[in-house]
Amino acid sequence: MFSKATANLVRQVDPEGSLIHVSRVNDSHKLLPMAIVVKRNRLWAWQRPKYQPTDFTLGDLLQGDEVLRPEVSETEFLAYKGTYRDDHSGKLDTEAGPVNVGLEGLGSSKLESSFGKLKKEELDVKKLLKDSDSRFRPVFLRKEGREVSGCKTERRAFLL
Repeated sequence: MFSKATANLVRQVDPEGSLIHVSRVNDSHKLLPMAIVVKRNRLWAWQRPKYQPTDFTLGDLLQGDEVLRPEVSETEFLAYKGTYRDDHSGKLDTEAGPVNVGLEGLGSSKLESSFGKLKKEELDVKKLLKDSDSRFRPVFLRKEGREVSGCKTERRAFLL
């Protein structure tokens, strides 16, 4: 249920598909800037690929001991809040011989829901490219079944 709710929210916010939804709350702490994810292709053509977080970061794949410290800016991305209100009323009149009985009722309901404020973290990609220039390890590629992971020596291809 959580996976479907986050997938629908991400599809509404980003119809181009550049955002990836988190399928489990337990995995959300692993998805940090510069984290390495493994793309698993699906078996059937109509299925979407699945991305699994790993414990590695981009700094683990680069040569040298210098730690990457890109500029990360955090901004408020979306504040989702909804309020729903409804009023109900009813009336019943009955007559049985000389006795008249009347009932009337009023009611209202109010529902407030909120996902809270979603924040996004953005990296300064230009600074990251400048700092990581000529630090890539030689090309490696591992493929097991439908799972492919690797790193290229090109400047702009960090993750597969």
